[in-house]
This record gives sequence, structure tokens and C-alpha cells, in this order.
Amino acid sequence: MIGYFDQIDEKRTIEAAKRVLHEYARLLHIVDHALLDIDMQSRSVQTLSFSSYVNADAALLEKIERRDRGYEEIRTYLDRIQSCINRLELNEIELINLRYVEGRTIEEISEKFSNSERHIFRRLNHMHINFAVVYGIAVKK
Repeated sequence: MIGYFDQIDEKRTIEAAKRVLHEYARLLHIVDHALLDIDMQSRSVQTLSFSSYVNADAALLEKIERRDRGYEEIRTYLDRIQSCINRLELNEIELINLRYVEGRTIEEISEKFSNSERHIFRRLNHMHINFAVVYGIAVKK
């Protein structure tokens, strides 16, 4: 029986997945900082009240959309990647979060899981391939 691992170029597939996940993490940080900046600006101008916190997310998104027309495209791209990530195993999702979102090194991840760096490296490669297959960027041999 031939699995999908036998049909793809692992090295090129892993590199493609890394590029997408690095871009995903970078855009998450940009959006997060933009939300924080806009939130700080809007809160410094107005007096703080309970209602300002209740509707804060809707107001922030509206301000971002007015300020940056490309926000919707970024949000769609991030949502597409996130929906693919959600189809992975929970341990793979945790690896993505640690490696890309939190920016942890392989050494830090290996300490967290009490595994060797080599084992974490293999798990990351396996996760990259699974992500690439789900996202549709796996490179065939």
C-alpha cells in the first residue's frame, strides 16, 4: 500500500509548508499589533466605560477596515490557513503554535516535551508534510 508520503517530495513540501506557516505567524503578529495600536488610540481619546469594552472587538474591526482596505484579504488568508491547521492532530497544532506563533526554538520545544531535539525535528517535519497536504501545497515527486 502506497501512502501520500511516498508520492511527495518531502524536502520541497516541507519548505513550502514552512514558508506558509512563517507568513501566517508574521501576519498574525501584524494584525495583533494593529488591533492593539488602534485599541490604545481609541481608548485614550474616550472615557472608559463598561460598554466600550463590550463592543470593543466590533469597533476595532470597523476601524481597521476603514484604515486598511486590505485587512479583509489578510483575514481571509489567515482564516484559510487556520481552517487547515484545525484539521491537523492536536499535537501538530501545538507544535505550530510553539514554533511559529510563539517563535520557540527546537531546543525549547524539546525541553517542554522532554524529548530529544532530533525527535522534535522529526515531529515538525511530519507536521509540515501533513499541513502541506491539507493546505494543498504538497509537491509531488
